[in-house]
Amino acid sequence: MTGGALTATCCCEVYVTLSPRMEVAQRNALAIVDYLKTQPLVKKLYHPSLPQNQGHEIAARQQKGFGAMLSFELKGDEQTLRRFLSGLSLFTLAESLGA
Repeated sequence: MTGGALTATCCCEVYVTLSPRMEVAQRNALAIVDYLKTQPLVKKLYHPSLPQNQGHEIAARQQKGFGAMLSFELKGDEQTLRRFLSGLSLFTLAESLGA
């Protein structure tokens, strides 16, 4: 596969803006983590910024930030969880992300 000048320009623009976009995404993820920590419906929260997270030490040592991906488990019966999910305006259910 070969690309022309436009492809190269687009790649360069994407690269130049990657760092600031990731910083914003990581800040937003940390704000969400902080909020979810206070919610009684949240049973377990997964994000590398949390010291109890399995990968926290490695992430802190090897990465510039903790990333923007997070997940959580909820308490409650099926009806409670369905009500929660139906109230979301944007949500991606991801059983596997290739790991």
